Amino acid sequence: TSTNMKTFTLTIVAIAVIIIMTTLSGCKPDEPTAEELFFEKTSGSWTATMVSVDNTVLEGAFDGFAITIKTDRTYTTSNGHAPIWPASGTFTTKAVTSTAGFNFVRSDGVEVEVVELTENDLILRFDYVSPGGRKSSVSGGYRFELIK
Repeated sequence: TSTNMKTFTLTIVAIAVIIIMTTLSGCKPDEPTAEELFFEKTSGSWTATMVSVDNTVLEGAFDGFAITIKTDRTYTTSNGHAPIWPASGTFTTKAVTSTAGFNFVRSDGVEVEVVELTENDLILRFDYVSPGGRKSSVSGGYRFELIK
């Protein structure tokens, strides 16, 4: 009976090992979240191909505009004409029903709509309202068409 008990124990252990191996081999890595996929596409350096305000193309005003978006929810810009685009800042994301799925909300409170997002193209749109004074001409609906 000792031999039968050893055989029975080995059989149970073998079955347990097979069940555990089958279970572990079926595990898949976690699928990325919608926000992680959004950051995968938006992170990186983008350069403006066209900038407009209230549907009027701005010639020369934003030449050389570039923005670098990082997954740590920070950004830096060059030739952003602060306060339109501050030289750097932080942002949060806001879930929306657009194709991109999210908008950016800058730390200065400006919500930046992600109009279009592909691997190499990004279109951002936001309304900027100047506090007044001599810079009131910068108020309007800005649209930045960017490439990676």
